[in-house]
Amino acid sequence: MTTLSSSTKHSNLLKGDVQPVKMSPVAQAAVERVLQMSEAVNPLLDKQTALYQKAKARFAALGFPTQKWEDWKYTRLTQFLQQTFALPMAKITLSINDIEPFLPDFSVYSLVFVDGQFADTLSDDLPEGVTFKLMSPTVSPEQDWLADADDFLAESFAALNLLLAQSGGQLEVAPNTQVDLPIFILHVQTQAGSSVQLHHQLRVGHGAEVQWMQETVALAEAQSVWTNVVSEIEIGENAHAHQLILQQLPESHYYFETQYIAQAKQSHFRTHYVATGAALSRHQNHLLIAEPSAETIQNSACIASGQQLMDSRTDTIHGSSHGLSRQLHKYVLAGESTGVFDGMIYVDRGAMKTDGQMDNKNLILSNTAKMDAKPKLEIYEDDVKCSHGSATGQMDKDQIFYLQARGIKRPEAIALITQAFAMEPLEDVQGLEMKQLAQNAIQQKLQTLDGIG
Repeated sequence: MTTLSSSTKHSNLLKGDVQPVKMSPVAQAAVERVLQMSEAVNPLLDKQTALYQKAKARFAALGFPTQKWEDWKYTRLTQFLQQTFALPMAKITLSINDIEPFLPDFSVYSLVFVDGQFADTLSDDLPEGVTFKLMSPTVSPEQDWLADADDFLAESFAALNLLLAQSGGQLEVAPNTQVDLPIFILHVQTQAGSSVQLHHQLRVGHGAEVQWMQETVALAEAQSVWTNVVSEIEIGENAHAHQLILQQLPESHYYFETQYIAQAKQSHFRTHYVATGAALSRHQNHLLIAEPSAETIQNSACIASGQQLMDSRTDTIHGSSHGLSRQLHKYVLAGESTGVFDGMIYVDRGAMKTDGQMDNKNLILSNTAKMDAKPKLEIYEDDVKCSHGSATGQMDKDQIFYLQARGIKRPEAIALITQAFAMEPLEDVQGLEMKQLAQNAIQQKLQTLDGIG
């Protein structure tokens, strides 16, 4: 797919000749550690390809993003760069009892990865019409990527994924297949101080219907783990696909995820992201409506406390006519936490009759929490209907008084208002059981916040 947003077109990583920049000793040491790791891995992308060589050369020259980069202005990597990560050691064997607490309490088809490696004994057989195979250098050469080279190079951690990812899954739903149960992709991290890099591809054939969930969990809580996932998603003509991503990692972990999504004619795609964990998390959707009359919903709910930093962003490109997109992104911030939202709706020439709406609302529960929001529109076609907005504030005292006047105690009133606020992005989650799973994740986090639990 072609990424059309301004953030991609003007990325430092896409400049023809990149000159080495001056880095701090900490940043330089972090870059050298990653380059050493890259020498030790056999990545999915052959090291001899031009894309691999370009990604490596530009990372060596530019290093990790800094706050001087526009897309990283509000997301500090200082703490992350001070950590020392290593490749996972020998494969760890888990039993079904080890992962039982993380499995949904309803029927699903599970695909389990442990420390970045597929765990066949913990995974389920898939139904007819759904195929799964492992990504490997022998089955996924450069020309098999769904996104193009510039898409990867424009995102720092997606480019790093090209250097370090050794595993991932290719999941394909055949045309006109209706999958009877949700597919559950579980990433389990067991080794403290490890770097887990995964690269997935998912194709939904024309007329197919599927729901899938993705969750990353950790058994190693005492020390940080760096998780970096790239997913390429292709939604076929008249297909219906629904995705739920849960991020509930321990607050010592670091989580980065980049998704590249392309929608064909009259396709329907919904994705919901729920974040409650990690010291630093950054989730990105790059979505292209490539053909007419496609519809998409992208919602997120982020609940942060302590010194957590949660960054969620979308890059929605209307590249064809009669496309419809809806977005609702909500943050609840307590303690000294920081929220970052960045959203772009880009309407290309020829995308007439586009209807795009993006809304960001943020609830601040303390005087030390901070929110940085940057919703954006770029429109290059007439006869479109687009809107974007952002609002940040503390709880309305009149709402609290209203509930207290009806016999509800103040702590309970605050809890009810916060819960109602945070749950709204999940109203469009397809399937009652999936919705309940997402709501439970939010409720569990809210109960840990001062004055709400």
